[in-house]
Amino acid sequence: MEGAPPLAPTWSAMCVMQAENPKQQYLLLRALNEVITSLTANTSLPDKQQDEVVHLLFSSCETEEECRNVVAECLGHLALLYPSTTLPLLQQQSQVRGQDSSSDNPPAKRRRMAASGHMRTISVMAMKFTLVDGAQPVDAHLPQLMPDMLNHIQDQDRHVRKAAVQLLSTAAHNKPGLIMDHLPVVLPLLYQQTVLNPVLVREVDLGPFKHKIDDGLELRKAAFECMDVLLERCKDRINMGQFITHLEQGLQDHYDVKMPCHLLLAKLAAAAPGPVLASLDKLVGPLEKTLTVRLRGEPVKQEVDRNEDMIRSCLRAIEAVNHIPKVNSCAPFKQFMNRTVLAGTLAAKYTAIREERAEAEGTESMDTS
Repeated sequence: MEGAPPLAPTWSAMCVMQAENPKQQYLLLRALNEVITSLTANTSLPDKQQDEVVHLLFSSCETEEECRNVVAECLGHLALLYPSTTLPLLQQQSQVRGQDSSSDNPPAKRRRMAASGHMRTISVMAMKFTLVDGAQPVDAHLPQLMPDMLNHIQDQDRHVRKAAVQLLSTAAHNKPGLIMDHLPVVLPLLYQQTVLNPVLVREVDLGPFKHKIDDGLELRKAAFECMDVLLERCKDRINMGQFITHLEQGLQDHYDVKMPCHLLLAKLAAAAPGPVLASLDKLVGPLEKTLTVRLRGEPVKQEVDRNEDMIRSCLRAIEAVNHIPKVNSCAPFKQFMNRTVLAGTLAAKYTAIREERAEAEGTESMDTS
């Protein structure tokens, strides 16, 4: 097509040459993404160059994570421009599976499994970049494709599962109509990702001590962040009892999971006060444990600051719950407030949180008047 930039051969050669230099490859892929996003209907790529660019991108799946993220973005932007040719390729590559990657298999088989995992992750991630605001030509193709992509929430590779969870979150935020009818199937799969999986926790020997690494942490965090979006955009399709049950687990999890769960509880107290009040006795224990936990040994400043942030986050959630009508009818919560929140050093912190909220609501009221 006249006016199309002859970029594919040049970029292909350059990216291949830089394959051993992740930093340079990242910069080249980022530049390629800029070129793709600058294309319009008047300056699109001929079919041959489209094929070359797509081949380049899929051949770049076995790179560093930051490079793979850009590859997914490039493919998503290509799908926006050429949905009828790019989307079938994404669907096809998202189904690629290698051999069993168990440790008793030869290294070559395990590498093939890892490779197909990267391919599936990138294909699912690419779909996220097709879900942009406003009407797009790609919209006509998405309803048929979305169920298969969301089904990857139960993929055997945790990276693919995380990509699918983030796709669900983006779809719920930008185009909720695409996922509404699929929530009865998808929500149980999403809730499974909020549960700590011991298989993903490994111990690393650092000499004088051992350190545990939780490879499932980012996935659980993404799952709760997705629940937050679903509460905002699809509240009427959610069984609040099940929702709160999984939120209760998150309130007992790692710092990085507790923080979004505190925010989620605060929003839930406003959006669904009745179900929260009905389950409040189960939430008291995790909240009290967070407020009363003691740091071990001689914590460094960073640990102290993180713990203080978590306490403030927890108190904000409690303050939101305390605004629920008839909240004092829940005896365990009332006792918890008197015993822990309104006693000792926490009382001053809770008062500060209440004043912070009152000031924010006053400012908001003046802005809307």
